[in-house]
Parts: sequence; C-alpha cells; structure tokens
Amino acid sequence: MRIKPRKTFLSLLLGLMAVGAALGQEPAVKVSGVVVDWQYARVLPTTIVFKSEGVTKEFKVDDNGAYKVELPPGRYVVEVTAPNFRKRRVKLKLEPGADQTLNFMLDVVPQSFHCPKGSICL
Repeated sequence: MRIKPRKTFLSLLLGLMAVGAALGQEPAVKVSGVVVDWQYARVLPTTIVFKSEGVTKEFKVDDNGAYKVELPPGRYVVEVTAPNFRKRRVKLKLEPGADQTLNFMLDVVPQSFHCPKGSICL
C-alpha cells in the first residue's frame, strides 16, 4: 500500500491548525448573579443583554431571579430590563480565568397618579 505524501501532509497540517486554534482560545468566563428590587425581592421577568464588539447575547433570569452565563473575556455593556422598572446599564470587563458575580438592584418606575379636582386623595 502506497501512502500519498501530499495527502498525508495536508491532513497533518489541517490537524495542527485545528489544535492551534483550540489552544489559542481563551476559556469562557462564568458570570452569575440575581436581580432584585430595593426590598431585595426578586424581579421577574428580567432580561439581561451583554453587548461587546459586534456581539450581543441576551439571557432571561430563572424563576428565582438568578442567571448564569459563560462569555468570552472582553469588555461588555450590560443592560438589565424588566417591566415597570428602570433600565440599568453598567460596563463590565471580563478577565480570563476570573469568574464574576454581578447582582443588580432595579428601581421601580414611579406610577402616575391623578387625583380629580375637588377630591381628597391619599
């Protein structure tokens, strides 16, 4: 049986490139936390969006107001939104190998209240 040197060389080269690419990737950073209001009650439903250069990842909190995500290292703008709460926006830098806990406290949006003229409203 004759081995074709050219085919073997190309297979070996492609294999080495795949290993090199895998080794060159930095491990994902684990980010977790909870979203609460000023009384430390969990805020549901909540959406958390991580934005980085050309990448946007959106997550929802679970039934306990908690989230866990894995993201590549880098700089992010994080936006947290929930109905009837003010949007929260923070900047975040994720370093390789440094898992982060990132909790959010959201403020309730004041509800407008109208008291008709001549009425007593408390």
